[in-house]
Amino acid sequence: MQPTPPDAILPVGAHLPGGGVITGIGPGGTYGMEFHGATMQDFVYRMLFMFGSVGPVRDRTGLTGRYDFRVLQVPASDEDPGFGFSVSDLGLEFKRGTEYRPVLVIDHVEKPTPN
Repeated sequence: MQPTPPDAILPVGAHLPGGGVITGIGPGGTYGMEFHGATMQDFVYRMLFMFGSVGPVRDRTGLTGRYDFRVLQVPASDEDPGFGFSVSDLGLEFKRGTEYRPVLVIDHVEKPTPN
């Protein structure tokens, strides 16, 4: 993972919400993805976009800069939470966790009365 130089010209690719760009590695991105000028929020967004059915993805890295890095696809394993990407060479790790979030519960509904 390399910090993106401030004057870097990003390649043509899919734009991410935080201003980064993602390009595929291999035909149709079958070998992985390259992130250019991406924030960790960009990375989380992409993981959530691709694997939202696995559950929410949260950034707990504390990294606030922009980075250039690549994420390679790897075969799934029992230890892998279902993402199928190698992030350990970046110093990152996917961990399953729990968190408490507010939930809206509707326990009663009535048809409105005319005024």
